[in-house]
Amino acid sequence: MDFITTKSSSSDVRLATRFDMITWRKFLFITKAEADLLVLNEEPYWDSDRAQALSGIKSWKDVPRRQQQLLLDRVNEGLTKEGVPQINDRVIHWRMSKVKFKTTG
Repeated sequence: MDFITTKSSSSDVRLATRFDMITWRKFLFITKAEADLLVLNEEPYWDSDRAQALSGIKSWKDVPRRQQQLLLDRVNEGLTKEGVPQINDRVIHWRMSKVKFKTTG
């Protein structure tokens, strides 16, 4: 999985993770759900710094490191509950680079 970049195709990433199609769809679902919580300014991602949560965030690279790590941890927790192998930071970076970050307001 070390060769994954934001320019990698979804097919290449799926092959690198060795996910079959069922597992791949579960991975996409879990990461989408967590990304929605992050983008929608929801717990557990934003607590004491909630007021400035999405200020200036237009892409994954703008998300503070603490929230990036929390998202990776929560995704891996969800994958583990489903019996799916955990992913690394390169895979989550690839996936989150596809997320549309929109602020409400």
